[in-house]
Amino acid sequence: LAGVAGIYLARRLAAPLHNLTETVGRIASGETQLQARVEGSTEVAQLADAFNGMTSQLHFLLSSLEEQVQERTAELALSMEVGQRASAIRNVDELLPTITEFIRDRFDLYYTHVYFVDDVGENLVIKAGTGDVGQQLLARRHTLPVGAGSIVGRVAASGQSIVVTNTETSDIHKPNPLLPDTRSELAVPLVVEGQVIGVLDMQSDRVNTFTRENLT
Repeated sequence: LAGVAGIYLARRLAAPLHNLTETVGRIASGETQLQARVEGSTEVAQLADAFNGMTSQLHFLLSSLEEQVQERTAELALSMEVGQRASAIRNVDELLPTITEFIRDRFDLYYTHVYFVDDVGENLVIKAGTGDVGQQLLARRHTLPVGAGSIVGRVAASGQSIVVTNTETSDIHKPNPLLPDTRSELAVPLVVEGQVIGVLDMQSDRVNTFTRENLT
């Protein structure tokens, strides 16, 4: 009787462990959506339950990673499209307004504009801007000093891009009354032969549209 009882108990303990081991092997092979059966003794059931929690987190992380890869791939494709459009236009007076509007439209942005450094290197002069705001700034020949007074000025002075993920928590973003809905901003230097000739500034009405991850 003791022997039979021992065999019965061993099988009851071994079967759940065998099922759990089999499930682990299948998940390791790529079936990340599988869940282990919670059965057997309290300890085995707790182990299976803990394992299910771990696999759920793993599946979430993998799904999130796949989404990020898809987003970055789409952004790179859009960037290539912008580059192709820019290379096809030779006249700078046509290029700048066309490309700023193209960027705003393709990346679904709130506002986009381009500034060029003036001949003495002290100020930035707006050369193109999207929408009614862009037209207003162009009409009054809006300028910004090169330097720390604005994000665009900082980029022109340093030659380094600036990313603001949330304008409401930023200490360098200066609110523009013409653009009250800006929530994130990305400014990148336009460089020719090592010299900064201007700045491309992009603004979104959504937080975290621009991050270090998508700066490239």
